[in-house]
Amino acid sequence: MNTLKLSKIVLDKLSFHKFKACFVVTGGGSQSIASLLSIPGASENILEVQIPYSKKALEIYLNHSLLTTCNSIISTKLARAAKQRADLICSQKENNIGISCTSALISNRVRKGKNRAHFTLVTNNKLFYKYVIPISLTRSEQEVEISNNLLKFISEIISPND
Repeated sequence: MNTLKLSKIVLDKLSFHKFKACFVVTGGGSQSIASLLSIPGASENILEVQIPYSKKALEIYLNHSLLTTCNSIISTKLARAAKQRADLICSQKENNIGISCTSALISNRVRKGKNRAHFTLVTNNKLFYKYVIPISLTRSEQEVEISNNLLKFISEIISPND
């Protein structure tokens, strides 16, 4: 299934369940955001999108220095920060969610660790997490793969029986 079709499914589910979401994406997965925002009416359910792409931008977003930028702890902190932003923007807090994706994909610089992505979705009282290792061979293919996996993750969490 392509990114646009997955985005439409996610927006339909967000709308049906009356969720309002803030997203924060870093390192990869940004095509999911572009796809979601290309659908008319997305602003009904997407409150804000942040893409702190550099390490320094990520540190400013989280308000502390980081040793690493791509792990489950950072993903959780990002999703919690996104949820807090949603609560600031929309007073109907019970339906607000924060969604994060932090990933390390093929790069032209030396970095530690393997290619990977961490997704987290936070509600008022639950946290959902997924770890993904991309299998694609190029950076652009990995971007699409991670974006699609992020959208599938959101869709499965919001409405697992569909």
